Amino acid sequence: MTRSFRPAVTSPVRLLVLTLLAAAFALTGAQLPALAAGSPPPQPLGLGAGANANGTISLDWHPTPGATSYRLYRGTSAGGEGSTPIATLTSPGYTDTNVTSTPIYFYEVTAVNANGESPRSAEDASKTPPPIGTGGTTPGVASGNSLVFYGKDSLLGGFDWFQTLTGWFPQVLGSSGSNSPNQRVIDMAYATKGTLTFNDVVVPTAVAPSAPGAVPR
Repeated sequence: MTRSFRPAVTSPVRLLVLTLLAAAFALTGAQLPALAAGSPPPQPLGLGAGANANGTISLDWHPTPGATSYRLYRGTSAGGEGSTPIATLTSPGYTDTNVTSTPIYFYEVTAVNANGESPRSAEDASKTPPPIGTGGTTPGVASGNSLVFYGKDSLLGGFDWFQTLTGWFPQVLGSSGSNSPNQRVIDMAYATKGTLTFNDVVVPTAVAPSAPGAVPR
């Protein structure tokens, strides 16, 4: 079935009103809100925490208008960052080296100027270190003339810890709907990036045709 649509007729007056409204909106929407004189900076935005392979946690956030410095707060429970910053910084970024592999670390950041300290940013958290890269060398399972390599046997890489639902991902889980051995799968459903690597896949190479008159070896 095909549907056809006929554009509505718009009067010149209506077009003029719509054009003026759009111009006014664009003019006001393009203006960034100015920092009121004598006010602390606004709340920092975009705080992100990511675990590194060397056991540290890197943090970054967007520059905050009017800020001359930043205060970073840390805790080991949600909302437990306390009142004493672990670092005072002059630029938006920090690598936390004073961490261990056991706790989950929670962070908040504020922006500071001569007029005071901003509200705290939205909280972000990370485990450390990132998922250990193991696997990737399990032989493929024969299937006819092919080999099948299962995700559960791959080498995980390029991941950052992220928290969703009731746990931290990526995870190796059991899935009743999977046809993999022991119904084990890698749950990457909420990942924004990552790789699965198989180091023992043999890719056939094409054999160049022999020149006319050449003796095959």
